[in-house]
Amino acid sequence: MTESEQPTEQPFFRRWLLSSFLGWLLGFVLIMAISVVWNMIGGTAQFMIGLGMGAGVGFMQGRVAIQWVGSVSAWTWATFLGLSAPFVLGDIGRALGLGIGYSLPIYMLISGLLAGLLQRRLLSGRFEGANWWVLASLLGGAFPRD
Repeated sequence: MTESEQPTEQPFFRRWLLSSFLGWLLGFVLIMAISVVWNMIGGTAQFMIGLGMGAGVGFMQGRVAIQWVGSVSAWTWATFLGLSAPFVLGDIGRALGLGIGYSLPIYMLISGLLAGLLQRRLLSGRFEGANWWVLASLLGGAFPRD
């Protein structure tokens, strides 16, 4: 089978995996940059993990998802909000003394679920099986461990 005869799913899948991988790398760089600034202010918090990963992964995946949703920014915002909200809310809860503990695996699962729900809203008008996206995102959030 020549390269031009290959199914279109394979090149797309490779582009999606590459964009996700590069998004995690960009997210790591963003986390480092945010933490340098935050440490200069004198704070300690976990929100920078969600902000960095949400922005990095959302932007890089959005460059591929544009063919589905027609906008890099819509995908970036859905991913950014989904991945960052649990971390930000957890930090706010701890600052208010609500006794919220921190567990990276739990936060990542919640982040994956929330991002998947927000992304599904973008996909639901275009794909019949968009609900499966939520499960895929939840499983994607299950891999990082502390």
